[in-house]
Amino acid sequence: MKKYLTKNFYDRQNLGIILGFLSPIITLLVVYLQRYLNISVSNFLQEIISLRIYTQILALCIVPNLLLFFIFIWKDALKAARGVLIITFFYAFLVFILKFFT
Repeated sequence: MKKYLTKNFYDRQNLGIILGFLSPIITLLVVYLQRYLNISVSNFLQEIISLRIYTQILALCIVPNLLLFFIFIWKDALKAARGVLIITFFYAFLVFILKFFT
């Protein structure tokens, strides 16, 4: 059983990519559940789009990826940290495209 919890189990690039992709989505969900539970999810997303703050919201939701990145660095799981970094750059590129081309 201990064999599965070794460093090699956590040090996978695809684990970093998956966690880096899900972290902003979970962050947005937590913000919605903490602050905007009185309106529906579709109204919440429509409000974000109508106020044109989607790039700011997306940029703030990426911040927990920084924590994931440093946790993987501290645990010496460099491949997983690389996966988080790849997805973070993807999200940053998406924010750039949305900010300047929409």
